[in-house]
Amino acid sequence: MVEYLSGNRIQGSSTLTEAPPQTSWKELGRYTLNTTSATIRVGNGTQTGSGTGSGNFTAKDNLRVLISLDTASSTGVRLSIRFNSDGTNTDNYTFRNVNGGNTSAPSFDSAQTSQDFIYVTESDLNEGAFVVLDISNVENKEKYVTGDSVRTASTSSTAPSMYKTYGKWKNTSDQITSITVQDKNGYNMNAGTEVIVLGFDNDEPDSGTNYWTELCNVEEASTASSITSGDFTAPKYIMGSFMCNYSGDSNSIMRFNSNSSGSKYGQKNWYGSGNLSDNASRNDFTFADSSTHDALETFFIIKNQDDQQKLIINANTNNPSTGTGRPNFYDQWGKWIEDDQITNITCSASTGGYTYKNLRLWGGN
Repeated sequence: MVEYLSGNRIQGSSTLTEAPPQTSWKELGRYTLNTTSATIRVGNGTQTGSGTGSGNFTAKDNLRVLISLDTASSTGVRLSIRFNSDGTNTDNYTFRNVNGGNTSAPSFDSAQTSQDFIYVTESDLNEGAFVVLDISNVENKEKYVTGDSVRTASTSSTAPSMYKTYGKWKNTSDQITSITVQDKNGYNMNAGTEVIVLGFDNDEPDSGTNYWTELCNVEEASTASSITSGDFTAPKYIMGSFMCNYSGDSNSIMRFNSNSSGSKYGQKNWYGSGNLSDNASRNDFTFADSSTHDALETFFIIKNQDDQQKLIINANTNNPSTGTGRPNFYDQWGKWIEDDQITNITCSASTGGYTYKNLRLWGGN
């Protein structure tokens, strides 16, 4: 930042720029496989090996779990989670799921009660997958889990599969301080598979280091039909939000590294009407649908690891009209089949332009 002195002199000053408060998500624990294993236990700190993590991470009121499955070594893998090694005939878990698969109609799985685990992916995984879970972890309350997973599809001609998880651990005495990711049938995950646990308290102190680092915050009120992040150093994971108001009837698309050809994008959409729709072999990732829109706000998280398909989990609210008109909601799961990491994101209006737009991105490794 620049400080202005007398006599038209200037000097740089680091003290005039405030660092962002360190009160958000902190990394609590991480485990990365360096060999095949059917189980990963995340304990304290950063660990690698065959899955047997040691120690416990610091309990926080809110947890977020990122699971990056670097393919499975055998067909049949289906991932589940357990907390604090509670998982042998305890019947302390309940859950239900929505399974998209590659069909147009989602499967609403019946509620599973008195279980020893919570399923967080569909069955028969033999490809890469990305799972994001949010967990309430207040000490004297039951622990609630919501999450999404998206599965790699082998080619751009097939939209990725989706899976939604809603569950709870009925323990009201202890906070979660370790998490086990496991295939119940003993099928192995490949080396490179990683589980990261993030957390923060409801009164998180301004100390330590936030996991997510801001990559861009671009805000424009011009009528230009696109907005770009500019180039950034590629992180392994990207979290983002995009908000806009249109100058006319339109919709928005997202592209990575200026790639707009080659049919390298695919996505699955759930518009709340009960059915899924697939968009394959596309040249962009399209937010919402093609109906008349006035405004859009969307939040996404991307697995951005090198030499792998880029997997996207997205949720947005779309306003067809101003005033009392009800908004629409859309859940989406997508992919970009380039091996190169994302270093630039552009959002554009499919027709017309914007009266306002804001693109914010954060990265984590």
